Amino acid sequence: AGTQVMALSKSIDQQAQALINAASATASATPAEVKDIQSQLRQERSRIMVDDFGALISAANQNLEDTMALLRGATESLSSQYQTLLILFIVLQIALMMTALWYFNYQIKQLADITDRLIDGEATAALPQQKRHDQIGRLARAVQHFRTTLITLSDSREQLKAILKKHHQEPLNRRKAEKQLALAASVFENVQEAVLLTDISGHVTRANPVALEMLHSTEKQLASKPLLEFLLNHDATVVEPLWRQVLDQGYWSGEVEFTPEKSSTITALISIKLMGEAREGRGHVIFVLNDHTEIRAREAKMRFLAEQDTVTGLYNRHYFITQGEKRIAQHPNSSFSIILIGIDNFRSINDALGHDDGDQVLVEIGRALAALLPASAVLARVDGDEFAFYWTPKDEQNHEEELRAFAEHALASARQPLHVNSYQITLKLSAGTSTYPNDGD
Repeated sequence: AGTQVMALSKSIDQQAQALINAASATASATPAEVKDIQSQLRQERSRIMVDDFGALISAANQNLEDTMALLRGATESLSSQYQTLLILFIVLQIALMMTALWYFNYQIKQLADITDRLIDGEATAALPQQKRHDQIGRLARAVQHFRTTLITLSDSREQLKAILKKHHQEPLNRRKAEKQLALAASVFENVQEAVLLTDISGHVTRANPVALEMLHSTEKQLASKPLLEFLLNHDATVVEPLWRQVLDQGYWSGEVEFTPEKSSTITALISIKLMGEAREGRGHVIFVLNDHTEIRAREAKMRFLAEQDTVTGLYNRHYFITQGEKRIAQHPNSSFSIILIGIDNFRSINDALGHDDGDQVLVEIGRALAALLPASAVLARVDGDEFAFYWTPKDEQNHEEELRAFAEHALASARQPLHVNSYQITLKLSAGTSTYPNDGD
């Protein structure tokens, strides 16, 4: 039986070493190789349970038979009392041996079951018997090492999966960012507004084609000085407070007029936006210029059509009446007068010379009257051949005398001979006056 016990102990040592080797190999093994290692471990455990334990039990049985044979041979020479004691002792020895074998087999089976669960992926299985100093303890420590290796391998695989997922996601994010950059570049190049980028000091770093065409410059020329100095046509002492406002508040907008080199004056709405943190010296500034030159020209033309006479360039009847109403509303207790001057028989001039020369006569009369009057008089052509203006006397006591005298003076100036093309024309004109509030509203 001692030989069989030694053989069983050797088998347990071999099983423990096999577990340690399996734990080292599992970290770098493929799934197929892991399954092969699992199969080998199970086969070795079965061999120990069948061959080694079977041999140990057979040896015990043989020892029992030999002992019984000895007892039968000694029965004749021993008394019945000694025979009984000897039989009891042998039975007790056999019971203790069977109990020890059962307990030993139970512990081996428990470790084997735990090993199977670890191989199948149950890394949380409890591991008893690690503090023992015999072969069972060694086998338990080997199983614990195998368990630790499996947990480490599992964690490594999870980390590897996370790295691979991130690695696969990075190209997608990069392609998405590249598409966004391409779209932004396309918008920058094709937008209808002038767009310029500057650094924190205000020097141009990039400009789209519309900006270069509007400013009649290259990026290198624009970068020679701060963009606001170029647009506002002022030096740093004027531009610096405005630029500081942009950096502090992050935004500024306003309409300015500037004249690029070798170009006409441009009216533009400028929107300035800070991108980044100016205090840290990082970021850039975006300028967006909307050309309002044509819009303002159309507005001026509309105002001209609404307020001015297209033939003489003087104010028209509508504007003249509006200004009179405004005077009365603002100064209801102040008196002022209207002087109206008309050309007698103007139709005969159009019939004789034609409408073009007739229009020229109107222009010359307007010039003659405008030379006599201050801007506050609001000279206007209020009808086809009639001109009017407002007049305020210097002395309220002599209002009527001053009014009549100035009207006669205006008539005298307008009656001077006019030269239209090759004709010299002397006109006959008439004048009339009306005073607020004496003559009504």
